[in-house]
Amino acid sequence: MEGKNLVDHNIHKGHRDRLRNKFIKNGIESLEQHEVLELLLFYAVPQKSTNDIAHELLNRFGNIKELFDAPIESICKTKNVGYSAAVLFKLIPQLLRYYLITPDKKQSLDNYEYYLNYFNSMYVGTSNEQFRVCCLNNSLQVISCDKLSEGTPSEVAVSARMVAEAAFRANSSIVVLAHNHPNALPVPSKDDIRLTNELINSLKAFDIKVLDHVIVGKGEVHSMRRSGAIGMFY
Repeated sequence: MEGKNLVDHNIHKGHRDRLRNKFIKNGIESLEQHEVLELLLFYAVPQKSTNDIAHELLNRFGNIKELFDAPIESICKTKNVGYSAAVLFKLIPQLLRYYLITPDKKQSLDNYEYYLNYFNSMYVGTSNEQFRVCCLNNSLQVISCDKLSEGTPSEVAVSARMVAEAAFRANSSIVVLAHNHPNALPVPSKDDIRLTNELINSLKAFDIKVLDHVIVGKGEVHSMRRSGAIGMFY
């Protein structure tokens, strides 16, 4: 490596080292949005300055959330952003969700604050409606939480058999149902109430109790049990 290339390499390396050290010492809150993107891009764009790329991404998408939620094809259309960088951006929200919903053996769902945070985290970065079933032990700790179905932004299909199979795999007789409203508040629709009623009645044949049906939307969580709807079904 000679001349200008050596100088450029040293400048980029010094900048990358400083930014990494800033993050390690002070945390992500100390970074501007473009610096967060620069830091991520270090691991997908090893040889180039990532500052201009980070600013171009923010100019195109507005903020980090919109970038992470954008289709991968759209991200790839940004100058100097390759497929590896786009995959990295799409990975982050799903990695966060995976981290947040990994069962914590020290927590149980009878802690209502943990309960709300757990289900809210379950739908981080999702744009389509998803139906999930969380299987619990007798201490109301999460054994597993499976995505049973994914549909359009406004509807999803699920059956009692799918829920029962998930419960049997986890050796569980207590479940919490959950789905999201990607573009709406978590107010149960008539179809939500009808489906919950049908699932509760059908799962009784398998000795599986539905503890709750949780709906997540717009960053809010609705518990059908706490609202009194689940009690109406028993």
